[in-house]
Amino acid sequence: MSGPRETVEKETAETTAISGETAIGTSLLSVGTFGVAAGAEYWFYGEVLILIAILYVIGGVAGGYAGTNIAVKAPRKTLRIAYGIIIVLVGIYMLLRIYHVMP
Repeated sequence: MSGPRETVEKETAETTAISGETAIGTSLLSVGTFGVAAGAEYWFYGEVLILIAILYVIGGVAGGYAGTNIAVKAPRKTLRIAYGIIIVLVGIYMLLRIYHVMP
């Protein structure tokens, strides 16, 4: 979940006395809270596969931890290049899907 949200966080950090990291952390906490509330409602109505949900949570926590460790240790330029490559690859994938080149 990036793109417009990151722009809002950057603008929030620039127009208030909080840092960019604080804006991002605050946003992530609120998004997580909304996700838990929505997930609880789906669970209440029996629309959640518990095992799959648990696996998603485990994967999210492990991926977040690993990604944070990599991001803290990697040079900023390398991260920007990697992020750019990923964005371009996702864009190509989406175009291929739109034009039915890929299933």
